[in-house]
Amino acid sequence: MLASLTAKQNVQMSWELHDRPRAAEVEGRAIAILEAVGLAEQINYHPQNLSGGQKQRVAKRSTQCKALPVVFDDDNNMQSGLHLAH
Repeated sequence: MLASLTAKQNVQMSWELHDRPRAAEVEGRAIAILEAVGLAEQINYHPQNLSGGQKQRVAKRSTQCKALPVVFDDDNNMQSGLHLAH
C-alpha cells in the first residue's frame, strides 16, 4: 500500500495499472470490495489511520483485483445484495 493514497485509491490503482478500465467502473468496484470486507467507514482513510488487520484487507484486495468479480443482484426481499464470486 502507498501511504499517500487512501484505501480506495490503493485498490483502484491495482485495476488501473492492470486493466486500464473506465474511472467510474474502477471507483465503483473499489468501493464495493471495501464495503464487502467491512471497510465502508474507512474507504477514505490513509494507511496510517487503519489498523493492521484493515491494512491487510486493503492490501489483499488490491492484489486480487482480477480474482474478485463483483456481482450486484436483488435477493427475494428486493434488497440490494453484493456477492463476490469465488
